[in-house]
Amino acid sequence: MKPLSLAVLLVRALLATAAGPAAAQAPGKRAELAGTLNLLCTPQIVWCEGMKSEFQKVYPQVTVEFVRLSSGEALTRLRNERANPQFDIWWGGPIDSFIAAKAEGLLQRYDSPNLGNLIDAKLMKDADNTWAGIYVGSLGFASNRAFLEKHNLKPPASWTDLLHPAFKGQLVIAHPASSGTAYTALITPCSHTSASWKISPMGCGSKKSRLPTCATRSLRPCA
Repeated sequence: MKPLSLAVLLVRALLATAAGPAAAQAPGKRAELAGTLNLLCTPQIVWCEGMKSEFQKVYPQVTVEFVRLSSGEALTRLRNERANPQFDIWWGGPIDSFIAAKAEGLLQRYDSPNLGNLIDAKLMKDADNTWAGIYVGSLGFASNRAFLEKHNLKPPASWTDLLHPAFKGQLVIAHPASSGTAYTALITPCSHTSASWKISPMGCGSKKSRLPTCATRSLRPCA
């Protein structure tokens, strides 16, 4: 069995799990697969391990080998291995890296029968079916309660709240070059101009940005 065939079946399983119930297939009618499936996995490792475990329960003759990399790191690796691809499938992560990968010819089209399970195909898949959304996540601020109480501050409710002098050098975020989640967090307020976002003073796109400075941008993010 060629690796691509295994990859196609894994995509079907993942999309069905993430996007909603698909038509059931009797276990006796499944093709007997055997071999190794190489997975490039971007979500937290607990998800990677869980998907591997569940897939191998359905296809016990298949061994899933995965490497966990954040989306920026994953994209870099795919670029470096363009002439000799090492993975059958790339699963999970923000879509910006998948859009870049498609533009660079690093992804292969797949017309999954489970694409019909997507809640909103216009928002959740590529027009050419080179990628499809499998989950939706939320981003927010996590605050240190002791720090807020010490400085008589309320938890930040907008990006502009982070411009308070007390937060200077106290903010921590993953490095946007390696973490697609961090990139999404930083680029989102710059892509909205609605007053409800309260971002006009931040100077997105200006020569002198007023984005708050961070104490740490980890190069080894967990997402």
